[in-house]
Amino acid sequence: MNMSRRRFALTGAVAGAASLMLGKTASAATAAVALRKRAETDTVTATAGVYNDPFPGSLGGRWLLFRNTEYVTLQGTGYFQIRWEPEYWKGLGEIILPTFTGRSGTLLHVASGGRRFDDVYTHSGAEPGQSMLGRPSVGYQTLPAGTPMLWHNEHYWLSGTVTVTCHEGSAKYNLGLIERTWQNVYDDINSAADGRIGLSYDK
Repeated sequence: MNMSRRRFALTGAVAGAASLMLGKTASAATAAVALRKRAETDTVTATAGVYNDPFPGSLGGRWLLFRNTEYVTLQGTGYFQIRWEPEYWKGLGEIILPTFTGRSGTLLHVASGGRRFDDVYTHSGAEPGQSMLGRPSVGYQTLPAGTPMLWHNEHYWLSGTVTVTCHEGSAKYNLGLIERTWQNVYDDINSAADGRIGLSYDK
């Protein structure tokens, strides 16, 4: 079955973790990536959680998850983004994916944008072979077996409620969640700011 072309309504913790794994393939597209425009009638906002507020120099986002078991409960009808920051310099090993639980309504994983985790850095000062997952002199984090590659920005559409929880093990990472608009998502996956057009799962 071709997973990259399907939309997924997520149910429970297992499906929530799986939502971050689906449809990730290299994209060499040069034409604009289509993205279906869904309702944005109630901006996604946090109703509960144990999370960190943004501060100067922090990972982009409004609700920041830095530690194991930190979480945020989101509610609304619209888009939100999860920005990843794998902290390979703090801990290596296999990444334990965050979960999406307590869902009511509909949650769809609609797009991936920015840098892919395994894209090799080419900027000045980067170590050969360095990526978001690590570098040869330090080591690399890994994804669970069979997990397609993650991206810097993962985009979702929510109509209802969901709780996103960080689950760190030996591999450390940060998550930055923020409400988005359809235009924000569309611009991100079509910007090629990191040298790669993003992916849309909701066409």
